[in-house]
Amino acid sequence: MLTASLLWFAAGVALCILEMLVPVGAFLFFAAGCFAGWLAALADASLNAQILAAVAGCILALIVLRRRLARIFSGQSRDNEQHSSLEGLCGTVTVPLSPGVEGQVDAGGSFWRAVSDEGAIRAGEQVRIVRVDAMDTQLLHVQRLRADA
Repeated sequence: MLTASLLWFAAGVALCILEMLVPVGAFLFFAAGCFAGWLAALADASLNAQILAAVAGCILALIVLRRRLARIFSGQSRDNEQHSSLEGLCGTVTVPLSPGVEGQVDAGGSFWRAVSDEGAIRAGEQVRIVRVDAMDTQLLHVQRLRADA
């Protein structure tokens, strides 16, 4: 028999599964609201109280989790520590670079997409990582390694 508590719980589980399949962060907030509605239904609250609990659960989850999830989904969690440690490292160009045209650099034990902050750089040349792109944390900005550096 379908009860209100079972429907709230099933909706919460379905939204959690949807969040795993399509990780956008929004479904998690609605799932939290459904679980709050489920708890209200278990307490034999009226339908209005269940809906109010669901809305309050969504808002509370949004307030508590939004900042944390925004950092994770934008790549600003521990990845920034790793990327800032790349700055100043030297690497070898594996795919030629030009200003505004992506190539590839072998640096820090991995292959990275890279662009030159100066002129064209041929494959095999040594480069220094100047910075990690702020909008695309997988893109490095590099300069040719000077013989006097």
